[in-house]
Amino acid sequence: MSNASSPNQGVKWGLIAGAAGVVAGLIFYFTNPVKLQTLMFGVIELAATAVCALMAGLERRKANGGSIEFKPVLQPIFTTFVISMLIGVIFTYVMFNYVDPSLVVQMKQAHIADVRDNPGLYKALGYTEDQYKAELKQAETGEYGVTFAGSVITYLQKLIKSFILSAILSLIVRRK
Repeated sequence: MSNASSPNQGVKWGLIAGAAGVVAGLIFYFTNPVKLQTLMFGVIELAATAVCALMAGLERRKANGGSIEFKPVLQPIFTTFVISMLIGVIFTYVMFNYVDPSLVVQMKQAHIADVRDNPGLYKALGYTEDQYKAELKQAETGEYGVTFAGSVITYLQKLIKSFILSAILSLIVRRK
């Protein structure tokens, strides 16, 4: 099998992106563990994976002699996302269920505090007073945690979104 048709670029860059996500997660964990489930961490994880996916696509294009169609470049780019996102979901599951189960309680307390301390934000988002109270009650009584089933669903949702991003990156990288 030639280098141009092997999935090694996606596997290699997926492992690199996954490792970068784990390192970022550990930095967040040791500095402010509640931030592990924030938009900021998700954006960092996604950006690292997108850069690595782009590198996988460029590497595949180079191995293909400098020109490549959409489908052959999509494969290593999407493979990068598949592997990186799997590593990220496993990391989160292990952190919240085995390494530090108290993270669930910390997350819940932080979410309740966010809702309680920001009624103006909810008003700006169009929430009525009753809707805001319902949101606060949901925060206080809702179930928090990282379950196996929830992790699988999260992974599948991420894959769907990642495929769309992979297609966009493939259009950027392809060269006829």
